[in-house]
Amino acid sequence: MQKLLLSAAAAGFLSLSCGTAMAETAQELVDKSHKLYEQKDFKSSLDAISEAIKLDSKNAIYYFERAKVKRTMDQIKSAIDDYSKSIELDPKVVEVWYNRGLLKWATNDKAGAVSDWNKAIEINPNYANAYNNRGVSKWENGDKEGALQDYNEAIRLDAKHPDAYSNRGVVKRAMGDMKGALEDYKMAAEVNPTSFVFGNRGNMKVATEDYKGAIEDYTKAIELNPDNPEYVYNRALARLDAEDYAGCIEDATKAIEMDPKDESAYETRAKAKRQKNDLEGALADLNKAISINSKHAASYAERALVYKDMENYKSALADQNKVIVLAPNISDNYLERGVTKEDLGDLAGARDDFSEAIRLAKDSADAYFNRGNIKDKLHDKKGALEDYNESIRLDGAQADAYNNRGLIKEDLDDRKGAIEDYNKALEIDPKYATAMSNRAGAKLDLDDKDGSMKDYDAALAIDPDFADAYLGRGILYIEMGEGKKAIEDFKKVLSLDPERAQAHCQMGSALQLLGKNEDAIQEYNEAIKMDPRDFVAFVDRGFSYLILNDLKKCIEDSNHAIKLSTEDPAPYLNKALALCLQKNYSAAAETFRQASKVSKDQDVNLRAHLLAALNLKCAGQDQEAQKELAKAKEIAGEKNMIHVVHFINGKGEQDKIVSASNDPVYSTVARTYLGMELLLQKKIDEAKKHLQWVVDNGNNKCDEYYLAKALVSLESLP
Repeated sequence: MQKLLLSAAAAGFLSLSCGTAMAETAQELVDKSHKLYEQKDFKSSLDAISEAIKLDSKNAIYYFERAKVKRTMDQIKSAIDDYSKSIELDPKVVEVWYNRGLLKWATNDKAGAVSDWNKAIEINPNYANAYNNRGVSKWENGDKEGALQDYNEAIRLDAKHPDAYSNRGVVKRAMGDMKGALEDYKMAAEVNPTSFVFGNRGNMKVATEDYKGAIEDYTKAIELNPDNPEYVYNRALARLDAEDYAGCIEDATKAIEMDPKDESAYETRAKAKRQKNDLEGALADLNKAISINSKHAASYAERALVYKDMENYKSALADQNKVIVLAPNISDNYLERGVTKEDLGDLAGARDDFSEAIRLAKDSADAYFNRGNIKDKLHDKKGALEDYNESIRLDGAQADAYNNRGLIKEDLDDRKGAIEDYNKALEIDPKYATAMSNRAGAKLDLDDKDGSMKDYDAALAIDPDFADAYLGRGILYIEMGEGKKAIEDFKKVLSLDPERAQAHCQMGSALQLLGKNEDAIQEYNEAIKMDPRDFVAFVDRGFSYLILNDLKKCIEDSNHAIKLSTEDPAPYLNKALALCLQKNYSAAAETFRQASKVSKDQDVNLRAHLLAALNLKCAGQDQEAQKELAKAKEIAGEKNMIHVVHFINGKGEQDKIVSASNDPVYSTVARTYLGMELLLQKKIDEAKKHLQWVVDNGNNKCDEYYLAKALVSLESLP
């Protein structure tokens, strides 16, 4: 805390004029009073000057002299009365006005003090001390400009004024003129090198984050005044900020020895101990601080942090509740408690605390950011987006906010917007590996495989132990058909995080890509063992069982996946294909219909309707098949798959289907459906020609590829 200095009382005794014999007798008494005062025999000094006044009650100077003695003896009210009597007898003595102003200030009569100093300046416009003291008054009344003007005048009148430089430094700091403030403190230290000046300059250097300079100034203040615990405590704080935790503990301990009831010193020592991971020691200090002052909210807040480091979240929450009872109108208190509630899984409670933090501080970017995180976890994606938008509006330099907003935009299918946010996060922090990895994932979703690979490589160059980036790059390798490289990345993930179920699941996908389905199933087993609710692992293991023609297990895994999520078409498609291969065509058709109902992807819907139609035709339900074909036709529109729809409906030509596109996915899907329809028409040779083409040339990432492999050996369909 910055302090201001009032200039001292006018020093010494005023010269006296002599007149009558009575005055000479009084003069002898005054001289006697002076000598007794110098000998610190203040009572006898007071008696002598009082006798002088009895002899000459009209001498203004005598009252001035007696006021000085009374002031020394802490008889403040009586001293003020003597100054007032002196002014009554002679209103032109500037020192009397000035000194009475000091005593009025000391008795909290601030207006009376300023009035006296104004009078002193009126009598003597060159009275530097009066300007300095009036500046202090203006500062306390919030008049920074007025205070600055008075300090400037005091310094103009006395270029080596002992207090004005220090006081002006305080004002300049408050007005944001840090350079000017430091210059004033430097001058103050030269003209008046007191502990007070060095202490104030130390405070200033802390404010400008010059912790080394602050420590030097506090050290000088301690050398000049070793009995003042404030300087020792402030040096402890500076050492804490400078991350000199051992030095902080040493100073805080010394401050406690000097003042055992200073709870702030215990709290500061606890902070340093916490940084040195001495959690038990920190806890003991905070318990002591709270025992000294059970109403000090900061001690409970710090103890909550220690409890959190100990993973004792319930005790941390109890302390944060106490903090809010003691300080219910501070936004940050709700912010901290919200984070703890999030740690405890109380997402609704955390959201409410962050909302209260926002109510108390509508410009809190952190509160909006944290509430955005909670809304994301509560699946309120649009609400999360709104909060991230506001957080960024309030503070556009938050890389984390841009990164998290990018994730939300991906969830809302705005990949380009997500990439823009990741770009902004990386502009703020070019070494932000997480944003780099997230951008890689978004680029992959937009089929920018080259850009995705560059970003994953860059993320790993920043952080060679970044498991998420290895996982993402492994998935990219699968998309590129490079199963072996994918496996190497997934192995790296598991070396960094052995409990990462997703790595086992993706390892299974890479092995599946390489045709090693038995090995793939083992990886899916590991993933499910680690996470029994791993939807993807059940879906993909079911697909491996489908490839291996273990149709019963495929259906079991598909049913389990459907229980975990009824909103994804993948397990329905696996199950439907297995039912089809079991020749349970009616059940297969119904399951394909279910897939079309939950899918939001029109291409998946089109294929589901076509497969439903083919299975219904196999089941002899031609009218139902026509309904599915009508739906397929509506979706296909003018796309290439319309030729397949026409052919199954008896109105198309094989050549148009084959020549419509060379795209491997289209050719795999279209020729499989073509072959299935030809089997239904008993055109075995033509059917096998197309099905064999799929087996030899098709895209093995398509479900239809494995359907074709199963159908190619059949001689007909019902």
